[in-house]
Amino acid sequence: MKKIIFDNKFTDRKITIKDYCKDGVKILILYPHGLGDVLMFYPYFKKFKSLYPNCVIDIKVNELIKSMFPPVMNENDYDYVVWIPAYFNEVEKNCLMTKPECNAVLDLGMEYQKEL
Repeated sequence: MKKIIFDNKFTDRKITIKDYCKDGVKILILYPHGLGDVLMFYPYFKKFKSLYPNCVIDIKVNELIKSMFPPVMNENDYDYVVWIPAYFNEVEKNCLMTKPECNAVLDLGMEYQKEL
């Protein structure tokens, strides 16, 4: 298992989770943020997961809300465990994207779809 931490440095990181999505790979996304952030992120997570049917892609949320989401395997059973941030765009002067847009584009590496 390789643990990866994505930070919220918008211009420093060039790799996204989609870069790890190869057939048979198991990825656990750690998203231990508040309920509002999780609810904004979850439609993008589900869409992203559907784009890679030959990968196991799960999400682990914080302890207070984990009963609302499917259970996950032991972290050691995944090839990659990726922590991604909840963005605080109101304090980041160089980002003009919304929180879900940041997660979709910068972290997952997928096109942002506002209708999700």
